Amino acid sequence: MLKTVREQASGLTKDQRNAFVAAYLGWAMDAFDYFLLVFVISDVAKDFDTFDFTATRPGSTDLGLEEAHRDLRISPAEFDEVAAELGRTLDFAKVPRREKEEVLAAFAAHKNEVTAGYMAAVEARQLMPT
Repeated sequence: MLKTVREQASGLTKDQRNAFVAAYLGWAMDAFDYFLLVFVISDVAKDFDTFDFTATRPGSTDLGLEEAHRDLRISPAEFDEVAAELGRTLDFAKVPRREKEEVLAAFAAHKNEVTAGYMAAVEARQLMPT
């Protein structure tokens, strides 16, 4: 039968217990060090003048929302329904009004990019508008 951690530790000598605690704290500090780096890397990069962030513009990269969604041909009505569902989900999660409005505004800001494929298909008469 498995013993509890306390029961297992009671059989250790003082040196064994200290070695275990040192190893555990070393591991914890290593993980903490990594997470600190993740949280401050952009600030450190700015301090060394190596921060090179460039916002993408629609159509300027294959990684942009416009290209990622083009073949899906998402209509404005479909986009609006997803936005409404997002709003209902935020309400269900009891997200405060101000934060909900910020999330929905950020989502809505990308409507033209996400629906660009649909709009291009309508203009090329490959689809009938909904």
